Amino acid sequence: MQSDSIYIIAFSPLPNKNFEGLEGRLAIHTRGYALQYISAQSLDPHALMHFRIEQKFELFEDKQWFPVQMHADLHFKQVSIARQAMQGVFRSYVQQVNLEPMLKAADFDEVTQEITTEAARKPEAFWQARRPVSLSSIEQNTYQYLDSAGRAVKIDKVLKVAQVFATQRWPWGKVDIDLHQLLRINRFEGLRLGLGLLTNADFHENWQLGGYVAYGFKDGRIKYGAQAAYQMPGRYGLKAGLGFSDDVQEPGNVQAGQDRQTLLARPIRYFLTERMDRLRKGMAWVEGRPWRFTQVQVGLSTTRLDPLYDYTFFDEEADRQRQSFHLTEFSARLRFAFGEQYGRIGQYKIWLGAKSPYFLFHYARGLNWLGGEYAYQKWESLLTYTFQWRKIGQTQATLSGGWVSGKVPYPLLYHSPGLTREMPAHEPNHFQTMELYEFLSNRFVNVFLLHRFGELLFKSKSRIFRPALTLAHSMAWGDISRPFRHQQIDFKIPRRGYYESGLLLEDLLRFKYLDTAYLGLGAGVFFRYGPYHLDTFAKNTFYRLTSRFTF
Repeated sequence: MQSDSIYIIAFSPLPNKNFEGLEGRLAIHTRGYALQYISAQSLDPHALMHFRIEQKFELFEDKQWFPVQMHADLHFKQVSIARQAMQGVFRSYVQQVNLEPMLKAADFDEVTQEITTEAARKPEAFWQARRPVSLSSIEQNTYQYLDSAGRAVKIDKVLKVAQVFATQRWPWGKVDIDLHQLLRINRFEGLRLGLGLLTNADFHENWQLGGYVAYGFKDGRIKYGAQAAYQMPGRYGLKAGLGFSDDVQEPGNVQAGQDRQTLLARPIRYFLTERMDRLRKGMAWVEGRPWRFTQVQVGLSTTRLDPLYDYTFFDEEADRQRQSFHLTEFSARLRFAFGEQYGRIGQYKIWLGAKSPYFLFHYARGLNWLGGEYAYQKWESLLTYTFQWRKIGQTQATLSGGWVSGKVPYPLLYHSPGLTREMPAHEPNHFQTMELYEFLSNRFVNVFLLHRFGELLFKSKSRIFRPALTLAHSMAWGDISRPFRHQQIDFKIPRRGYYESGLLLEDLLRFKYLDTAYLGLGAGVFFRYGPYHLDTFAKNTFYRLTSRFTF
């Protein structure tokens, strides 16, 4: 007869170690030496939120350990209700375990959490029948108090505002107001005000119609656009659409680097934009999710492009100068975000984040159809990967590259992503010591490296002063064919390699934000060196400010 044993392992950070460790216990069962139980809790005395987790496993069919109970408790130290510190209590129970389900990974879509519109309308009997453990009297009183308090402070409206910021859409009957179009600011347009409307599922479950109009007070131009799209049923998320627009766009951008931007996460770099092209564009596209964590889009567009700045393209073969361009372009785009998750609240899907690696690829081909005047190919890619090191922190590496062949005007080339000395804020994946439109290429490679030591080298006992060290290094190489074609604009070519390095100290000062998080302010210094260094030490030195939220 085989006897079973359980080994109990207690763990906690060693004294004087500079990392945010956990304290807890593990129970290891000798049958398969499997994890049977785990508990862990946070230890930072200055954290505004304390958490504790527990998980229990059971052996099923004498061959597989499986989690059956998961508990989590959150304690908000600074937030109180009726003079009691607010706590969050989460309990999950797994029943009716089937070790051989007739399911594949492909049977699941990207939505991992969902709150249906019917959830709030279910009677109490519905929830009673599904609770493995009945509510205690304290829990029942808590629900009743929160229900009455929620009506008093109109918590439904607060939650609606939170949903609006997550979806970037404000519901208004059968249409939603697109918050992306309401307000923008940049150097070219100045203050840009607009209105965008999109139909929602109350209008039609599959069809979506939308449009917008905007006006820039500095450039004095009206911009507008419209689209119609059809969402096909099925787990592949197939969607097809048509659209047109008359708008402005900055030249020299890498399409593979343009991805999801939320209302509150628009890059600081956008505000610096001072060159724009006018694009009158018609397009058709199809997109979907053929594999897990992967999105694919293909499209066809025709564009009339007019630079709104002094520029002339010299076509030496035709011996003529041009200042307006007509493009017809086929494009294909692939996006892979490992571990990407979405949540769904009613009819709205919300992005919940992704892990590493993160990969984007964009291909475009210029065609001589529909009035297109330029035959070219563009290949662009971006890869971000994060390395976790046991004792020295975390390294984030971002590699991007692009190449455009053929005879193309300046708006289709690539600017190295620089900032200006006037902008004090640090912008990730940008060259901190490079001017906005300083370097131009038709083929390039950029490398951005960040290593975050955090508090591993030094840990302050102060709640306000918690410096976290980050080292940065960036490089760029590029070249351009026949630069004489591009006239009336100044630029350099990074043939010999562009280099900069820097140091950031984050959380030099921390301030409580809504008593649930810390807003940390920091500073950094970057130095430009190598073949394209400037003539004095002061000109090569740039200072940056940082900000971030921590709990």
